[in-house]
Amino acid sequence: MKNNLTSAIYKTLLYADLFNFPLTLEEIEKYLIWEEEEFPPNKLAIQETLERNKIKRTGKFYYLRDKRIIEKRKANLFYLKYL
Repeated sequence: MKNNLTSAIYKTLLYADLFNFPLTLEEIEKYLIWEEEEFPPNKLAIQETLERNKIKRTGKFYYLRDKRIIEKRKANLFYLKYL
């Protein structure tokens, strides 16, 4: 399961990175691209895998590419407040 979980986390973060949208731990758990027949892993297992694989993190956001996507997400959230 660990290799499958690592792969699922990378797929999830890569997809989110395409849209400049870093994810929180809760969002990774919610949107995890999990293709196994067994139940998806819990938050603790995801967090341990993130730490073990040294996934990039700034504050509460995880991402694979450039850290600037965090500012883009915050800017988008700020903009959406005023729609």
